[in-house]
Amino acid sequence: NESDYIVWNRVSSSIAYVRDMMSNNPQLYPKFQKLFGDLVKPISVAVGWTDEGTQTQRLLRETVLSVSCQMGNA
Repeated sequence: NESDYIVWNRVSSSIAYVRDMMSNNPQLYPKFQKLFGDLVKPISVAVGWTDEGTQTQRLLRETVLSVSCQMGNA
């Protein structure tokens, strides 16, 4: 339920590190994508694809949608 940009910015960095570590593991990587894809889906739906809002909301949208796409959600 978190919707703070600073939190998602840190989550994004942490996910990128773990993603890089797991990307060559065909057994774990799909599970990792599913787990974080499910976690990011509610906020990605909430922020939407329309480029609007405050600067912080736009940064949040960019970060969340980037994570969502990396997890196979579009």
